[in-house]
Amino acid sequence: MESSSSSSFIQDGFIHPAETLIKAKNHGFLLRDGSGFRYNMPERLEQVLANYDAVGFDMDHTLCHYNLESLNCILYKLHADFLIGKKGYNPKFLRQSYASGKHFIQKGLILDKQRGNILKISHDHRILRGYHGTNPLGVEELKAIYGSDLKWKELEGFPQKQASSKSPNSYYIFYDFFVVFASLICTRIVDTLDSEAGPQEIYNFWSDVYEGLEYIFSTNGGFYENLLGSPELYIKKSSPAFKSWLQSLNTKHRTKLFLLSNSPMDFVSFLCSYCLGPSWNEHFDIVITDGDKPSFFMSDSNFQIITQDTTETVSKENLTSNIIYSKGNWKDLLYFFNNYSDIPLEKVIYFGDSFLSDIFSPVSNSCCHTAAIVEELQLEGLPDSQDGPWGSFFKDKFAEDSSKEVVPLCYGTICHNATLIIPSLDDLAKDL
Repeated sequence: MESSSSSSFIQDGFIHPAETLIKAKNHGFLLRDGSGFRYNMPERLEQVLANYDAVGFDMDHTLCHYNLESLNCILYKLHADFLIGKKGYNPKFLRQSYASGKHFIQKGLILDKQRGNILKISHDHRILRGYHGTNPLGVEELKAIYGSDLKWKELEGFPQKQASSKSPNSYYIFYDFFVVFASLICTRIVDTLDSEAGPQEIYNFWSDVYEGLEYIFSTNGGFYENLLGSPELYIKKSSPAFKSWLQSLNTKHRTKLFLLSNSPMDFVSFLCSYCLGPSWNEHFDIVITDGDKPSFFMSDSNFQIITQDTTETVSKENLTSNIIYSKGNWKDLLYFFNNYSDIPLEKVIYFGDSFLSDIFSPVSNSCCHTAAIVEELQLEGLPDSQDGPWGSFFKDKFAEDSSKEVVPLCYGTICHNATLIIPSLDDLAKDL
């Protein structure tokens, strides 16, 4: 039923048997075991989750999965159109297709806003690789910019500082699949600016890029219009096995279920209806939209009921089941469950894909255990593949010492905080 990985790699006492899971064609999951992780067969998941009183789910890339190629293509096009049409950027490089540059994206990369460089960082904040536009930065170039130890001082306090503050930083992390395409946008902007006027001392394009991100995800920005108009191009319907498994969590083990998403209420309703069916909300004891994670896990924001004409604030004492709420906070959610349930809520686990909002923040604020959905386990083929400019999502080597294997920032944060690591809940349910 269980086996450890003989090909695991080790970093600071953490064992990461990602190779075992991928070689098993993602037939299973990883479960924290002491200081590391152990590979488990799919049927063990039910036994693991039976130990929890409540199970929560993010929506995007967790309950509901996207066709990532189509998603990134439309996001890239909408964003490039915004920069060219509304900000006057030269279309020379931005009009190139997403497909021709998609090897330049990877979750967890970091943009140095002022210098225009994109960096791959280890979990202990050392620079592993860097690019200026499409031009690789050598070790000596990186040392000249960021110091001989290759530790960028701006990252001190990450991820704690990043999760607890909304103040502007000198860097931006491409932290999930809704924004990773923007690293290619930034790469091509730098190439454009450098080709027009040569390398610049300070680059000022980030405010335009961020405005573009806000625009395309606004009501009139095109993202929602495209998804709602042709959902079959972008969204994968959930399998019957997954829907049955979701229902069995509640009926078989009396586990309380909740949905907590940062997406707006109308989009949550549409997407869940498309993926799970018209009675999707019957799977959950409570649904929370516009959750504002990671703040949800540390704030005192009130729950709200939003209708077309009104916004009603709801106290924790008046929270009820089978209602779709917005905003809110973790402490009031626990209060609801403890009042609503005849069993005291002691152990909770939350499934999500964002390494900062879904995996790190709930653990760092002592809210609950977390389960990471890591689609890269399906995307990479094998984690030791070095194809592309950024190498593997799961591991890398220091440029100065190729004998030392290290864990990149994003996956390292997941491994230090998650209890479970799973490629896809839908695929896993088919094996249960």
